[in-house]
Amino acid sequence: MKKIAIYGDSYGASFQGWPRYLEKFYNDCRVTTFALGGSSPNYSYLKFLETHEKYDIVIFLWTCFTRNGLITKIPEKDKYTVHGFTNNVHSRTEEFKEEVLINTKRSITNYQITKKYHGDVISDIDTSWVMHESLYSAKYPTKNYLENLALRDSVKFKRPDSINIECFGLDNCDICLWNVTFNDWIQFIPKDVDFNSIEYSDEIKKRPNHLSLKQNEELASYIYKQIEDKSFDIHSTFKNAKKYYTMSKTLEEAGFVL
Repeated sequence: MKKIAIYGDSYGASFQGWPRYLEKFYNDCRVTTFALGGSSPNYSYLKFLETHEKYDIVIFLWTCFTRNGLITKIPEKDKYTVHGFTNNVHSRTEEFKEEVLINTKRSITNYQITKKYHGDVISDIDTSWVMHESLYSAKYPTKNYLENLALRDSVKFKRPDSINIECFGLDNCDICLWNVTFNDWIQFIPKDVDFNSIEYSDEIKKRPNHLSLKQNEELASYIYKQIEDKSFDIHSTFKNAKKYYTMSKTLEEAGFVL
């Protein structure tokens, strides 16, 4: 039996989306997803280190490199939960910018709000860690970027056969999985309205992994193609999302919830 492991964020967290379709492409296959919505690259990397040797094929979904979330386990449910801390502090140079400090303050404030409502599972040690990470990243704004490069190199070194997929893009936001979601959503926004001004969520049964059911099926076919054909790069499908993925005709079909 061929065994496939998935690591990453919410773009691979639901087995009922493209992982299920991918499993069907093989006669004898089991797909296991370790992806967790809202998680950081560090979390995915640790799961990778713990388990990758047990799997024939590794698919790594690289989430936003600025994420540095606090993840705790709920023992009674045997599940992990992300407490909404996202560190948006980053830079590719050592130049300290005003927005870096603003983002640091915003991250700390968001965490303090989270702790207010989840204080039963967030310890004082957790609090100290969050404050340290936020301030350290502000002092050294290249931290997140360089750490992410190192993680990527390590995954490729340990598993040269791994399939690495960009969710939000390290250097080019147009060549990533988010571009499929964006193109599907933007068609429902009036031209004179700011994209970020309208909030939406996903109807899980119709839009697992932030993709319509049809897009999940298409993504699975492209991942399968890259596994079987090393000359194929799935990122070419993200760059031309409207060509390779079926755009939803209605909000209901898309599974978007306003």
